[in-house]
Amino acid sequence: MPQNPYIRDEIVLDAGMQEFILSQPVDRPVYLLARRITFASGQARIKAGGRTLVVMADEFDGTGGILDASGENGTAVGARGDDGPAAEPPLPGRPWRPKAGSPGKKGGAGQPGGAGGAVTLYCRRSNNLSVTVAGGRGAAGGPGGNGGRGVNGYISPSDPENASQLGSAGGGGGRGGDGGAGGAGGQVSYFGLEEPIGLSLAAGGGAGGPGGSPGNAGMDGVNTPQPEVPIELPEDSGFGKAGVDGAGPNATSTLLSHADFVEGMRSVLNVYDVYANFWAPFRLEMGRQFYRQFQPGADTGKGVLAASELLACLEFQPDNVEGARLLDQLAGAPEAAAAADRNRRKVGGLNVLGMSRDYDLIPLFEEYQRAFTSFAALDLHFVSISTDAALMGEAVSIFGGFADEQARAAEAAATNASRELGIATSEAADATKEVEYRQQQADRATAEIKAAMEELERQRIELQTAGGSIWGTLAGIAGAVVSVVAAIPTAGTSLVGLVPSMIALTKTVIDNAEPIGQALFAGEKPDLEAVTKAGKEVGKEIGEIVKAGQAVVNLVDVIRKISAVSTPDNAKQVALVKEGAEAAHELLLAQRRAGITQQRVEAVTVQRDQATALAGTAASLRDSVDRREAAVRSLAYTAVQIAGAKMDVLLTLAFKAQRAAEIITLRDETRSVLLDAGSLGPDVAVRYLEGQMSGAELADRMVRSWSKLMEPIEMERRYLDFISDPNRGRDVLRLSFTDAASIAALKEDRRFAFRVETSDFPDDRVETKARNIAVAFIGASLRNDVISCDITHGSRYEQTVASDQPAHVAVLQPRTTTSLGRSAPLETAIDLDTDFADTKPAQLAFWGRGAGGDYAIAFPREELAHPEVSFENVTEVQVWIGYQFLRRPAHAA
Repeated sequence: MPQNPYIRDEIVLDAGMQEFILSQPVDRPVYLLARRITFASGQARIKAGGRTLVVMADEFDGTGGILDASGENGTAVGARGDDGPAAEPPLPGRPWRPKAGSPGKKGGAGQPGGAGGAVTLYCRRSNNLSVTVAGGRGAAGGPGGNGGRGVNGYISPSDPENASQLGSAGGGGGRGGDGGAGGAGGQVSYFGLEEPIGLSLAAGGGAGGPGGSPGNAGMDGVNTPQPEVPIELPEDSGFGKAGVDGAGPNATSTLLSHADFVEGMRSVLNVYDVYANFWAPFRLEMGRQFYRQFQPGADTGKGVLAASELLACLEFQPDNVEGARLLDQLAGAPEAAAAADRNRRKVGGLNVLGMSRDYDLIPLFEEYQRAFTSFAALDLHFVSISTDAALMGEAVSIFGGFADEQARAAEAAATNASRELGIATSEAADATKEVEYRQQQADRATAEIKAAMEELERQRIELQTAGGSIWGTLAGIAGAVVSVVAAIPTAGTSLVGLVPSMIALTKTVIDNAEPIGQALFAGEKPDLEAVTKAGKEVGKEIGEIVKAGQAVVNLVDVIRKISAVSTPDNAKQVALVKEGAEAAHELLLAQRRAGITQQRVEAVTVQRDQATALAGTAASLRDSVDRREAAVRSLAYTAVQIAGAKMDVLLTLAFKAQRAAEIITLRDETRSVLLDAGSLGPDVAVRYLEGQMSGAELADRMVRSWSKLMEPIEMERRYLDFISDPNRGRDVLRLSFTDAASIAALKEDRRFAFRVETSDFPDDRVETKARNIAVAFIGASLRNDVISCDITHGSRYEQTVASDQPAHVAVLQPRTTTSLGRSAPLETAIDLDTDFADTKPAQLAFWGRGAGGDYAIAFPREELAHPEVSFENVTEVQVWIGYQFLRRPAHAA
């Protein structure tokens, strides 16, 4: 039996809802709470039957129906008045003085109309909504009774003059009964956030019933003379009085501010102290369900729905930790929350598992896919058991044993989540250390730029921007870069969490910069559009993402523009300035990763705690003495929830396989891993637990939900097609650096930085992905002619994907691989025996990613401390990069 309050994501007002409303007691309000309410086709009217209705919805589309809480019409017409008795003739021997017939009695009063009910509506928006709380009509008064017959007179035939006696008149007809009073109009109160469209509120009093008609006069007796002047009727004769109309109308429509709207809803729902606590958890779970269904870039509207449901939960329960956590993951922490708690960085852009959409990992696709496939087979067996539970019905004989089995399954899910929590905690610790390291790198880069500022002033350059070219000095750009780096700790420069290639830059940061520096960091329309689009997907306006007075800048493009001004004469100075800009981006990305990993820890902690709680639920149900249908249903649905808890662990594997495939193939596989697999949502839970859904229906929904696990199989097929393309080949890019600036940097700083452009690769080769790397320092003095090198690829991995498109830039983690550098020239090809299909790239940390981008070579301090190591006589640095490529057809070259 459905419960009051009646809570759903969507309520359709149909015959079933009519039955539900009329089944509720009349002395307590009926609550209908939903995100959206509509009328079923052909359901023209929903009647409340004198009950008080409280209706709340984000959207109420009243097209085609009327919400009717009007009073009932009076149906009982007044009774007919009694007839007057006939007059009795005089007794024999008495004087002849006959009386007139008695008058008829007054008719009865009509039944009054019922008073209209009370309807309170809170709708953020509504369309064609019609509500009536009018009073009912009064019934008509009854007719008056007929008058009694008069006494007959007579005339003697033998003595007509002396023996004749006059008869008496008949009695008058009774007065009609009074009409019933019209019912008073009820109270309808509409509160909205937006101006309602086509709103009709009827609350007038009902019309009084008409008075009853008078009765007929009784017949006069024989020989009764008619009066020359008509006799006046007494006051109580004639038609009855019409009933008075009911009082009314009492209808109000009020637009409220958001704060007043929320406060009003809370005050109404808390009349019984608990209703807000029913709806808030429901909206939390609906938000989670929409979050699971959200696919960035698919424009399904699920992200907006997820955000609106989570916000609605927080409106009722501002201290709901889980609602705030999920909203932070989805769209980023609100400004106030991020300012109050430095650990709550404005991240956003994570999936429901707490993993970043651009989650970075070593792309071990086959390993993740194999683990997913094997675990999925086991869990599909588990779900078949849970499906059987949904069909148990009254089979209480197996109740206890099944409850034990479910408790063990939930404990296993909690154990799996605990393992994942250990991984997430380790990632968070590493991310925190990386922030410290990146801050040190940024500080070092800015210090070197400041020290070189005098030299940078002498470098005249031309910068190309969307608005045209602008001349200035390299120092003008360098000063702006230094200001941006310095503003990071105060949030003057911050990463846009939803689009990590973008930064939000407070304009005051570069107010004092030279025009060329201001032009470099000026926001451009495409950048703003990208942020706007990402924000709209999760219900955020640009103003919520970027503060007033900030410019949105694509830092990847900024770095590219700096690179473009490099010439052989200024290469060293440009590299220094670019290093500062890169350091700023790396620091911002590291801060973002720290926020993401912390949210990941929180997400997995919740998964573990929920699984633990489910184990306790199963155990308590086992011990329940109430093993009737309700308890059996509770256990069956607990089994469904436990299956879902196991699913989150499985989906984590599937998502990692997805990211591995995306890093390698550059294909968006978002639709291949459906994160709502195995999740049914709170609507299904409520319907099942309240008996509106059979076990067979639940089982069918569960099987359909779990069938979404088959989607990653198609992803595997596409991946295998990709790597088995016969046009794929392997080669080595051979780079040689002999310029004085590069060699001097190695000798002075014991560091060597270089850049690989996508144009460095042959024109007929695209999708150039790194497979291996080797370096040589010709002329160096090294122990045993080798030295350990830490070779780092920056966070921007570049590769050409088509001749008519700019280079594809994937913003991922910087990755460092350790290799042995030589002092002798590189004479043989790098070991490229490992086939590209092998997803165990043990020898290269940035395997499978774009080989283009920025590289830096550093050396362990222990190596540099050895007396034999010297770079003083280096004349050349060789870098060979083994890469995988796709051969572009000749006609496309």
